[in-house]
Amino acid sequence: MASKLFSMTGFGSCSVDTKIGNIQIEIKSVNSRFLDVFTLTNSDTVRTFEGSVKKKITENEDVKRGKVECRITVASDKNKELSVNQLNKKALDELLELQKIVKKETKAKSLTINEILLFPGVMTPIAEIGEDFESILLNCVGEALRKFNDSRAQEGEKLAKVLLVQCNQIDKLVSDLRPRIPDIIASLQQKLTERLEEALAEQLAENSTLSKEEINERIRQEVTLYATRMDVAEEMDRLT
Repeated sequence: MASKLFSMTGFGSCSVDTKIGNIQIEIKSVNSRFLDVFTLTNSDTVRTFEGSVKKKITENEDVKRGKVECRITVASDKNKELSVNQLNKKALDELLELQKIVKKETKAKSLTINEILLFPGVMTPIAEIGEDFESILLNCVGEALRKFNDSRAQEGEKLAKVLLVQCNQIDKLVSDLRPRIPDIIASLQQKLTERLEEALAEQLAENSTLSKEEINERIRQEVTLYATRMDVAEEMDRLT
């Protein structure tokens, strides 16, 4: 059974209400030789789960190639807004360690306290988002991914029809041409023989010690070599 054909371009979306507000997920892709998945989000809370989101997409058996973008937008509900934050010690330590490396290699100045606190991931919401938040998020990603693949499958079906029409045309051309090849080559050989005889026979007879039979043999060799070069059997087999 032939596998389903997917286009590398597609789009799918999903939205869900959560404790941090409404989450809108959009997945789209463009052509790329390899699989490249990246995420964009306006929420530090969601950014914590970016690894799980990427894994959800890359492990999907129908997503094998293309540059895939997953955009996750959180529209915060004022009644659910998380205004109290806490320091993410791990993110802070990683940032400071990175700063040491950069300062060692360059003359860059140290980050200010404000710059550190504003750095993505350093400050995270204290409010509990619930143990089921990741599951809710990934389920929504899965729904967007399903719609994304459905759109790719629909486009792939259209592409398959176009390709099959072209393949059938190629097959018909090869089938019509193959039995005519011997006659075509024979006709070309005859025309070439006549031209060579006309162009060379008289001159060679007057200016060389070659006999007419030897001249004819030379012409025959040239015609045979030309016919070998004109053989398109290999090319037709490749088309088939």
